Amino acid sequence: MSNGKTAVDEVIRLLVVENKSFSADEVMKKAQEVGRAIKENGTEKTKLREYFGQVKSLATALKAGTKTLDQARIELYKMKARIAYDTQRQGENKKTKRPKLETLKKLVDLAVEKALKEGADLKKEVIEFSDFFECVMGYYTFEDKKEVDHE
Repeated sequence: MSNGKTAVDEVIRLLVVENKSFSADEVMKKAQEVGRAIKENGTEKTKLREYFGQVKSLATALKAGTKTLDQARIELYKMKARIAYDTQRQGENKKTKRPKLETLKKLVDLAVEKALKEGADLKKEVIEFSDFFECVMGYYTFEDKKEVDHE
């Protein structure tokens, strides 16, 4: 992206400034760039899968009704705390001198804040973020595979 903006910054702009949802076409179309940015920032696949698994599991539980909204709210707060901890613990990307999980943290933090915002439909927000995250995960894996094929 130009002028120093990252793909995640553009997603943040769409979600916050333009009040789009994670399921909006403009946002979903950014999933490939976000997956690439997360990969390039040095996020390890196991960490990405860990957070994707948590989001997917929460979305599935909300759809099935096996978790209440209060339980989901607690899970989201815990997820935000875990990624803050993991970001500190994972250290910096040697190339960028930025925390390896910085890009993923920005995305997860935004999704959690959006879902917990007063008046938000928590269930809808989590499900839409889960769908977006699934696309990001797919594109990350695609980028990861491309890298392996070129070695």
